[in-house]
Amino acid sequence: MKVAILKNVEYAYRNLRVLSGVNIRIKEGEIIYLIGENGAGKSTLLLILAALYVPTSGKAIIFNKELNEQATKDIKLRRRIGIVFQNPDVQLFSPTVFDDVIFAPMHLGTNVNYRKNTENAMRFMNVWHLRTRHPYELSEGEKKRAAIATILSYNPEFMLFDEPTANMDGRGRRDFNTLLRTLKDEGKTVIIATHLLQDIIYATRVIAMNIGQIVYDGSPDILEDKEYLRKINLI
Repeated sequence: MKVAILKNVEYAYRNLRVLSGVNIRIKEGEIIYLIGENGAGKSTLLLILAALYVPTSGKAIIFNKELNEQATKDIKLRRRIGIVFQNPDVQLFSPTVFDDVIFAPMHLGTNVNYRKNTENAMRFMNVWHLRTRHPYELSEGEKKRAAIATILSYNPEFMLFDEPTANMDGRGRRDFNTLLRTLKDEGKTVIIATHLLQDIIYATRVIAMNIGQIVYDGSPDILEDKEYLRKINLI
């Protein structure tokens, strides 16, 4: 099943074009790493795939629904997609960590056991002991783990992560790798944007971006091509 199809997608912030001629087909169950230096367009591409941004031109189809302003507000589509932003402060806005993690399952109506799902997600990401803390009292790594728990709590089919292991310590990275293995075994579709090549694991496919364009889309074997990675400023 096709999860997402992008055809000649462009995106511009006012007069600044950040994506140009992007064509992607994403199948169910893929673990895709989106690589590229800062400013390559990775975050913007994730926001389109998460059905949060509508392309300036071109066509984006997510779960067989063409993306437009109305589709970005479609509650059924929202239930199927989860995104963890690069800056966790965008995602954590409630008085306590528990309130943040339970917010989505309560408002999306995904499961009657949303309190249990919330606890399970927080325990999985090792933030249950932080449940009564204000998010701004957390370290950057703790914020990242809490932000990840906010999407695990409603268990979407399609998960997108923007620099998930940045600012994480060794334990945080191990926890994320454990999560990724679980998502892989469950057949979830996952896209991870990163410039930390050493953190890439379980990849079925790698997409490289440079200056708003896709310059490679294929086997993870590209990660062994040091000359090419230097060319796109990743090493």
